[in-house]
Amino acid sequence: MGENVGSAVVDDDEWRQVAELAGSLGPKVCEWILELADDAGLHLHSIEKRTKSRLHAEQKIVNKVKSDYSLGDMTDVLGVRVITFFPDEVDVVASLIEQEFDVDRDNSVDKRALLDPDRFGYLSAHYVVRVRREQCSLRDFNKYQNFKFEIQIRTILQHAWAEIEHDLGYKSKEELPSNVRRRFSRLAGLLELADTEFQQIRGDLQIYQASVGVAVRDEPGDVPVNRDSISAFISESDLIRSFDVRLVAEIYRGAKIASKPSRKYSSRLAVLLQEFGFESIGNIENSLRDREALFVAFLAQYKASQQRETVPMGGCLLFYLMLEAALRPEEDGRKLLTQITSTLSYEKARARALAAEVERV
Repeated sequence: MGENVGSAVVDDDEWRQVAELAGSLGPKVCEWILELADDAGLHLHSIEKRTKSRLHAEQKIVNKVKSDYSLGDMTDVLGVRVITFFPDEVDVVASLIEQEFDVDRDNSVDKRALLDPDRFGYLSAHYVVRVRREQCSLRDFNKYQNFKFEIQIRTILQHAWAEIEHDLGYKSKEELPSNVRRRFSRLAGLLELADTEFQQIRGDLQIYQASVGVAVRDEPGDVPVNRDSISAFISESDLIRSFDVRLVAEIYRGAKIASKPSRKYSSRLAVLLQEFGFESIGNIENSLRDREALFVAFLAQYKASQQRETVPMGGCLLFYLMLEAALRPEEDGRKLLTQITSTLSYEKARARALAAEVERV
């Protein structure tokens, strides 16, 4: 027999069985939810699991008002926490959970629906679930068929609140001095506003990303240089495409041009182009056209220090900036070229010599 905690007794064999089920099911559920999120096109911040300790399980049994409450009634020996970036993603994950798991509605609660204006703490969705019978067969989960566990879904800001609140050690508003309680309430409101604002910013950025391609084509002079506008420019521009083809033909022979822009590369280009003083997509396009013959000659004489299998879409722009740096006054050119390449002395000398030679021609 196990330890006595008050009048409660947890059998050793029963605890070992429950703990083994929780310990082995946790990683499987985390992997499953990640698969579901990935299929839904959702990028989660994180997913974590925890198994309740025997001590905490026994304490919970003792503290229950129902005298016949036992380990078999406990639904949170295994807890899985899903952390999203935005509030609307909590709804997406909740929908996936309801579709894929057998939800115990009586013991599940969406605390976000508790709209008491003086509520304390931050809110999240809690489900008590078990693996559905048909999924048990498909996934070889038969031994977990009657095992209930908890899934909690919250945003990263809700998670931050809960972790700090837990660390402070106060579980209810009645435990706090009234002035501190008011500060907690104000902070909860600020975090809720921040959650909403981040979601709105994401939406605004998605609208901008969907529309910037049209602006780049129609009014390039009005489009400022940033990651998304550069990505659209190198995707849409026939001029960039022709220079990329020439780059491969002259320098990286046999290499393939990437099929779509790289976000990382577009970000790097945007920063570099701003450092060079390009304020709009129109500025870049006009400069490329003005120096087209010089740039073509530059590419024809340039020899790469190493070969590549794949060239990023818009890779020609990095070489154009090398040419630009070589044509600038010595001090400015040196600073700008440092931003482009780590092999400064070799690349700078070669770029300057080539620039001078093709300019004379």
